[in-house]
Amino acid sequence: MFSLRELLSGAELIVSFTYSGKNFSGIGEGEDMVVMSIEDYEDQKFRAEINAKLAEAEIEASATTTRYSRYETMKLLKARLDAKKV
Repeated sequence: MFSLRELLSGAELIVSFTYSGKNFSGIGEGEDMVVMSIEDYEDQKFRAEINAKLAEAEIEASATTTRYSRYETMKLLKARLDAKKV
């Protein structure tokens, strides 16, 4: 019986690292490889979505001179949420 390392050619890369306190090992060949827990992936995806929405909001804000206070914003959001409940 052969081990996995014996079966692999020398061109392949053995990867071992720690991400967010979790240990991972993997084997990659010629491509970038990312290994992470599903929780870390979901967190990273959530942050990317938030950043995309913030970038979109910044573009929209630069296109107009209208500005809202945080009180006006919360009032508008509350009105939208109340309208969805009906």
